Amino acid sequence: MTKYYILTVLSSIFIFSVSYAQDKKITISAHTNFSKQEAKNNSLSPINDIYRDFNLTPRISYKISKMWALGALYQYGVNKNTTSIIIPIVNANETTRVYVEQEQKSTTNTFGLFVQSYLYDNGKFAAFLEVDGLKGKTKTTFDIEEGIMPSPDIKYNSFSSGLHAGGRYTFFKGLGIEARLNQLVQYKKSKLADENVKDSYFRVLSDIWRDCSIGLAYQF
Repeated sequence: MTKYYILTVLSSIFIFSVSYAQDKKITISAHTNFSKQEAKNNSLSPINDIYRDFNLTPRISYKISKMWALGALYQYGVNKNTTSIIIPIVNANETTRVYVEQEQKSTTNTFGLFVQSYLYDNGKFAAFLEVDGLKGKTKTTFDIEEGIMPSPDIKYNSFSSGLHAGGRYTFFKGLGIEARLNQLVQYKKSKLADENVKDSYFRVLSDIWRDCSIGLAYQF
């Protein structure tokens, strides 16, 4: 009798897990990541760089089968690069050090589509791979101290595609936490607006920890 009872309980848990996973077809998530790098000046280099990068990425996906999902995303990104330069000016027998600071700010708006392949999903835990295609527009502005010739704003368009991996844990009525390793493989092509100047690159496992992100997800 005990064996049948245990078998019934395990079967009920399995059926509930499968039906739970199948009922939740739509997933909405939002991820953020922030990174900061700093290179201080020394006797060999009079340049001090501080680089900050912030991204916010909401996504929505629809599960078309147990293994596959299709979705769309929007990404807003801001990065700032503050450069401080110490310029020595020699006047007669005196050397004066002039401190010059420049801030470069880039704002990017990106839209894209993606396909997810679920490696595992029991309703509570899920692991997936994702391939996306993105189109973005970036505007870069320069803030320079008075007395120095300003640089013109730069605008460029981009297309990129990448392979990403993610995992999700649902802890309360469809609400869960999601972690991603972004840009495991990435190809990106950029072109200056109104000019025939292009650039592209392809990278594999370039900087996993800088590109990782964490966020919340809701399934219904």
